[in-house]
Amino acid sequence: MKEHQKKQPVYLRTRLLGAAGEIAAAGSVDAVTLDKVARNAGVSKGGLLHHFPSRQALIEALCEDMFQKWSDDIARRMHEDPIIEGRFTRAYIRSSLCGEAGKFNMRLVGALTMAMSWDASLRNQWKSWLEARISLAEGRENTPERCLARAAADGLWLADYTGVDVLDPCIREAIVRKLIEETYERKAL
Repeated sequence: MKEHQKKQPVYLRTRLLGAAGEIAAAGSVDAVTLDKVARNAGVSKGGLLHHFPSRQALIEALCEDMFQKWSDDIARRMHEDPIIEGRFTRAYIRSSLCGEAGKFNMRLVGALTMAMSWDASLRNQWKSWLEARISLAEGRENTPERCLARAAADGLWLADYTGVDVLDPCIREAIVRKLIEETYERKAL
């Protein structure tokens, strides 16, 4: 007699999100179908629907999972930064641009970012996530310099992701340093 296995809903949900993420990263969010995700995760479509009642719910959960991983990395970086003013923006820039891109599977981040251009729900998730992070930051993060630094980091990240970045690596590194410098308080002359 086969021993009854205890259900592991958290593990199954993680496996389903992983399968959806692999499909999106390999192509685009459009490639994510419930049938493909269920098949790739090795579960029935009914099992998938138990956790995610629709394709949209699955995609939104995938986006939320990405934001949580990014939030964790940003929080770690903020904890390591002793200067409160601009700390969130510095962590945002470093998390987006400084060598650990593989940590978040940048192909998946890119696929979700591209989907935000046509999916208002995902766009609203992004907006809510960013607003919440900025409001939780201890210092002033919405100064013109810090907003400009985050916007420039987003543009540099997009160039990296799309492969149209034609910057010399030394110039790119200098730009990142300059963006970080812009996050520090300046004393009035």
